[in-house]
Amino acid sequence: MNQLFFGGVALTCGVGVGFLLFREWKPALLAGLTTLPASYSGALVVEFRRLEQDQRLRGSLRSQIQSLLEQRQQLYTTLSEAYRTQQELQGSIQALHQERSQLLSRVSELHQHRSELYQEFEVLQHQKRQFAAKQPPKQLQAAASEDQDLNNKLFSKTIQIQQAEIRFKQLKGETDNLQNKIAQQKQEQERLQQQIKQLFLEKEQLEVQKQSLTLANNHLQENHAEIKEGVAQLETQRYETESQIYQKQLELEQLETQRQQLQDKIAQEQEELLNKKAQKSQDNSDNLTKSADPKPPENATSAPPSPPPSDPAKNPSDSLKTSEILENLPLTSPEADKIEEIPSEWLELVQELTSPETEALQAILTQNETQLKTIADTLATMPEVLIETLNEKALNTLGDTVFASPSSTVIPEIHEEYQDLIPPLTQHCQVILQETNPPPKKLE
Repeated sequence: MNQLFFGGVALTCGVGVGFLLFREWKPALLAGLTTLPASYSGALVVEFRRLEQDQRLRGSLRSQIQSLLEQRQQLYTTLSEAYRTQQELQGSIQALHQERSQLLSRVSELHQHRSELYQEFEVLQHQKRQFAAKQPPKQLQAAASEDQDLNNKLFSKTIQIQQAEIRFKQLKGETDNLQNKIAQQKQEQERLQQQIKQLFLEKEQLEVQKQSLTLANNHLQENHAEIKEGVAQLETQRYETESQIYQKQLELEQLETQRQQLQDKIAQEQEELLNKKAQKSQDNSDNLTKSADPKPPENATSAPPSPPPSDPAKNPSDSLKTSEILENLPLTSPEADKIEEIPSEWLELVQELTSPETEALQAILTQNETQLKTIADTLATMPEVLIETLNEKALNTLGDTVFASPSSTVIPEIHEEYQDLIPPLTQHCQVILQETNPPPKKLE
């Protein structure tokens, strides 16, 4: 619909500008029709550029979607790695907890074993003191040897206790290290959980962006289909317009051919009319010569020979002879019939003209450039000013101008629609001039 609207606006503007320039409907219509292909071509160019922009936009959106899909895949990979790392950390934490519980149970066992050893050592000391108090001297040596054995056992037990304490300290250090590792693993787990939450948020944002991009892509595809349909319609309209323009051009050529034929016919009729006028003028001069006295007086000078008849379109003075001929013509002649064919508004226009303006109009109609310049010199003006005055009076009376602006010659061009009025209008101007300025009577 927009293309049709713009085409109608272009056609209207073209017809208006053509009418302002040419003052005729046919060239204006042709100028308006020539604007249609330009407007449709411009619309096609705009649509093609819009299609290219949409294609570029669709390509950029597809690249963005592809990059978002790649980011999504990377996020999925990162999430899977984070889950796997979390599971590994949870497994290591559980293993460390189990090892810690085992170490604590081992430490408790060592504490219990140390307390048992201390109890046995105290019991042996007590037995030793009791035995030393009860036994005689002879038996003291045996007791001393037993005591030595007991001391050796006690020393070995003391060494075992020291080793157990060293082992306990080592286990305690390992337990502290395990607790530190557990704390670090918990911190790492919290950090991974935060990262997982952030990745989930980014995933949701990417899902929203993907949906919006999908909607935009669908919208662009719909626009692309509409634009293709519009381009197809424009192509169809362009083809129809070109066919109409071709038909109009054919009609215009036919009209030009008819116009040329009419102009040739008018020129032939004008030539025949001029020949008839010349023949009438010759006959009239012969009659006047015969009616004169054949025996002039002896003292009178011989009259100069009469000049040959000349073309009234080339010599302004011959218009008087032509008016005499028209005066002697019968009212039922073809020239009188042509004068009666002049529209009333044209008759009114000729009546409003002054005698010099009527002579100027006759000079323009007969294409007599010399006579037009002579009339302008007599009025102390220029031919262009006379032509402009005639156009202004025609515009006031007829509502339209008659003559186009002259280009290279002084004689202006008459609009094509008024070409048929040239012969009768010329005859009417001659009649008006004859009535206004009658020819002088010849002395007998």
